[in-house]
Amino acid sequence: MTKRVAIGHLGTDGTAKYGLRVARSGYDAAPTSSSSAPVAVDNLVFDSLNPIGSLPIYKIYDVTVSAGSYVSGTSSTQINPGTFTQSFGTTLSYIPMPFGYRKESSNTILRSDYWLVQFGDYLAFNNDNIGIDRGWEVDVTTTNFTVKNYSTSSQTIRVFLLNTSSV
Repeated sequence: MTKRVAIGHLGTDGTAKYGLRVARSGYDAAPTSSSSAPVAVDNLVFDSLNPIGSLPIYKIYDVTVSAGSYVSGTSSTQINPGTFTQSFGTTLSYIPMPFGYRKESSNTILRSDYWLVQFGDYLAFNNDNIGIDRGWEVDVTTTNFTVKNYSTSSQTIRVFLLNTSSV
C-alpha cells in the first residue's frame, strides 16, 4: 500500500524537509525511511516544498452586490451596474487573479455563465437571450477589488483571488 499523503518530516537531503505532500495514485508522498531523500516531485499532485508554478488562493469572499439599473433612454438595453468594493486592508506587491461565480439562492450551485456582447459603444451582458439578464465582472488592484453587477436584481458573487506573486 502506498503512502499517498505525508505531513511533517518528508525525508532529508542533508537538511531535514518538512511540509505536506500528496502523491498520485500508486506512488508514495514520502520515502520509506525518514533518513532517505525526499521522493521525486514528478509523481506528486501537491507539494508544499515546491509551490512554484501553482496559483495558491490568496482569499475567497462571498459578496452581495446591489442591483444594476437601466440607463434612461436606452430602451432597456444598457445597465448602470450595482457595485461592491472590498479592501484587502493592506497593499499587496502583486495584483491577485480574480475569478467570480454567481451563487444560486439555494447556495448549492456556483454559476460561471458570464456572457458579454458588445453593441456599438456600450456593453450588454446577457445569459440566454439578447438583453440584460445576468452578468458581472471583478476588477482587482493591489489594495481592493470591485464587483460590478449588470443584473436588475442583487446577486451574491463568490470571488476567488489567486496569489500570482510567484508567476
